[in-house]
Amino acid sequence: MKASVIIWKGERNRRLDVYRPCSCGTCSAVRGGPGYLSGSDAEGLGFTLWIQDENVLKEMKEAIRHLKKEPPEGAKKYS
Repeated sequence: MKASVIIWKGERNRRLDVYRPCSCGTCSAVRGGPGYLSGSDAEGLGFTLWIQDENVLKEMKEAIRHLKKEPPEGAKKYS
């Protein structure tokens, strides 16, 4: 299995999330796979990690969704 990670500077403040390739086929034609994990900071420094397996994509999506949830009141916060 071939991994594909891209570090880039461009789009600012891309929310860390799992994305599906756009419908135009430009991304998926170059990288393949069901989707990717991507995010960037306020200065536009970001990364894209292409995911090659549908099950991994679903697990990553669930993990990101879990991280976005507000912690229960009184829960200890880590940073």
